Amino acid sequence: MEKNFYLFRHGETEYNRLRLQQGQSIDIGLNIAGCEQARILAAALKEKQVEIVYSSPLKRAVETAEIVSQSLNVPMKIEPGFIEGNFGVAEGLHAEVVCQKWPEIINNWSLPSADKNLGFPGGESKAQICARIQQAMNKLVEMPQNHVAISSHSGVLRLLLMELSGVDRSIPNAKVIEVLWRDGYWKIV
Repeated sequence: MEKNFYLFRHGETEYNRLRLQQGQSIDIGLNIAGCEQARILAAALKEKQVEIVYSSPLKRAVETAEIVSQSLNVPMKIEPGFIEGNFGVAEGLHAEVVCQKWPEIINNWSLPSADKNLGFPGGESKAQICARIQQAMNKLVEMPQNHVAISSHSGVLRLLLMELSGVDRSIPNAKVIEVLWRDGYWKIV
């Protein structure tokens, strides 16, 4: 059996533009550029035979998923497992402040082999986020659809892709990353 997953980070928000840490407690929608990015994303997915769009419950991901699902004329469902990581006290802070206050966590975050039990004070660890996202992906493998789009977040997608490939990669807003599941194995296309 084979299934295609089209993962994407939500479109841009004002927090993205200003380089402010979002996470779970910052629940804002897309800005004008983010809405346009979502429309371009939807056009890029037209040829992929997407049957359903799953989304994180946060506004920025839901708005992106709604634009995609309406454009493709397919259903959209919320999947809580795709919610962004909880980054605790770092949420709402500028990226430079986060790097200055917690350099060990920032450095650890980008290393596949680093301590997965580390996280921001008051937030989730990498291990908790990875377990949640892997559980959500495994749930979708059991669904009948073979071409599934997923609207999520940078932190979650970075960790998922790191688990699959062993490499940290930047996740731009509203760009598709195709992942194939075939007979129990995952592969980034």
